[in-house]
Amino acid sequence: MNSLKVFFIFLSLWFLNPSFSQEVRELSQNLEGDSSLLRPPMDPLSNPVRIGNGDGVLVVQAKKAMIPGECAYRKKVAGLVKVYQICAHSKIGSLKAWETAFVVDGDKPADFMLSLDFTYNVGGDRAASSFEEALKNAGVPSSAASTSFLNFVKQLPVEKGSGLELYFGSNLQPGAWLVARFEGKDLSKEFVVEELEFAKGLSSIWLGEKSIDDRIRQTLLK
Repeated sequence: MNSLKVFFIFLSLWFLNPSFSQEVRELSQNLEGDSSLLRPPMDPLSNPVRIGNGDGVLVVQAKKAMIPGECAYRKKVAGLVKVYQICAHSKIGSLKAWETAFVVDGDKPADFMLSLDFTYNVGGDRAASSFEEALKNAGVPSSAASTSFLNFVKQLPVEKGSGLELYFGSNLQPGAWLVARFEGKDLSKEFVVEELEFAKGLSSIWLGEKSIDDRIRQTLLK
C-alpha cells in the first residue's frame, strides 16, 4: 500500500509540476554511477584565486584543528535526489552553541565550519538562486555582502564532486566573520565576508529556526 501511495504521488508531481519532471529527466545525467561519491579532502591551495583577502592554507589548518561532527544530505525532488552532503566541524564536535561564534564581545568565539560536498550537477546560477531563496525564507535582509556572495556563487562550476567550505567566526582572520572556500575540478576560489549579520544569517539557513530542512538542523545540532 505504501509503495502504491509513493507511485501515485510521483505521477502527480510529474504531471502537475513541470520543474519536478525536468529535474527527474536530469537525474540520469547528474547521478550516473555512485551518487554518494564525495570529493577527497581539500589540500592547501598553492595559488588560490581570491575574492577578498582570504588564505586557503588557513582554512585547511583550521579544519584540521576541528572535530568532525554530524552529516546530513540536502535532498530535492520529493527526497529522491541527493544534492549535497553537509557536515559540521567544530573544536568541541558539537554545534549546539553555534550562535556564540558571532559574539563580538565576550569569551573566545566558538568558531565552526560547514562543508558542502555536492553529489549533483547544480550549476552556479541554480546554486545562487537556492541560496537567495533560503536567505529570504530565513529572514536575512539583502545587503552588499549578500549580493557579493550570490555573485560569487553564480560564477562557480557547482557540480558533482565539487565542494564548498564555510568557516564561520572571527578567529580565522581578523575582521572576517566568514571565509568561503570552493574547490572544483579545475578551479579553487575564496570569498571573505566582514559583515557579521550576513555571516550569521547564512549559517542560519541550516542551523536556525527557519532552516531549509529541519532534519538537517536537528542532525547538525546533535
